[in-house]
Amino acid sequence: MFRKPTLPEYDIQDVGSLISQVFGDVDPEKLSAFVPVKNELPLLPAFLAHYRRLGFEQFLVFDDRSNDGTFEYLRKQKDCVVIHTAMTFGEELIYTGETHKNSRVQRFGTFAKMAIPPYFMNGKFVAYFDADEFLILPPGVTHIREVYDRIEEIGSSGALATMVEFFPRSTAEFKKPLPHSFDGLMDAYGWFEAEPLFDPMAEMDGRGKPIFVNPSKSMRLFEHYGVQPSIIRETLREKIYLSSKEKKNQEFNRSARHKTPILKRTDDSFLFTCHDAITPPKGEILLTLAHFVFTSNFARKIQNARKWKAHVKGAAKYRYYQELLDRMSDVEDGFLTDRSQRYENPQQLIDAGLMRW
Repeated sequence: MFRKPTLPEYDIQDVGSLISQVFGDVDPEKLSAFVPVKNELPLLPAFLAHYRRLGFEQFLVFDDRSNDGTFEYLRKQKDCVVIHTAMTFGEELIYTGETHKNSRVQRFGTFAKMAIPPYFMNGKFVAYFDADEFLILPPGVTHIREVYDRIEEIGSSGALATMVEFFPRSTAEFKKPLPHSFDGLMDAYGWFEAEPLFDPMAEMDGRGKPIFVNPSKSMRLFEHYGVQPSIIRETLREKIYLSSKEKKNQEFNRSARHKTPILKRTDDSFLFTCHDAITPPKGEILLTLAHFVFTSNFARKIQNARKWKAHVKGAAKYRYYQELLDRMSDVEDGFLTDRSQRYENPQQLIDAGLMRW
């Protein structure tokens, strides 16, 4: 009789048995950022240059078996520590910690973001970014150390951030090469929706997450172009052969609008999802992450995400992104609305309610 395979069970303290440090040595005294990557070579030069300019001295890189030259590139970076793991991003496990009672099954990628940074740097501030996320510092702030000092001054565990999706005027920009610097990315995809996403000083919902006041740019685009992620579309083959779990995975997961990118990692302060911390930061500080979703790299990202199924719900969101891009193709100024602004400085983000300092 066929038996469903049982999932492995792990707690945070078990992460040491699942990782191997394949390049570089960790210095816990350095200002460090944790970044998970899988075939992110096109964005890495801009990503590393940007965060070095902000003052980061060390990058803990969880490389999920990249095969596009990412690993070879990272080996040449003296400030990068490369980590490999026994499991891949999309594999599932049961997290046995007491802080996640309502959602025990996790993808390993989520578990790694929660567990790897404190393993190396317990009691230290460790920032966490994906390769397409670029932190924007508040007006007058030039170094990440100033942010850490402010966090400690107000007695917070870290800092929240809005996830602001930046975009070009139209998909015509996708035909051009991907820029290799933050300034180049802003030149090509420097538009954003100037409206607040959530109030960090407001009460959280029953799950300890922010209450959002506006949808993400992705959701506004889906609505405008008539893409309906709530409707599951299956081919005849999928209806016959997909398991109930795989069918469920086709359900759409809304784009993130917030994150906890900076956190002092301790036994009482750590991420329990990709975006939320078990000890939520105070709302006096709200940073902004420029999320470069809509770039000339996007078609490749859609293809890879659907192939790897390492994202939430088997990367169902990218199925609908493909439909969206098909509908937007060659629409003049297809990304722009009456709320769209061209980014010039961080004061715009404060004025729009997307940053607080």
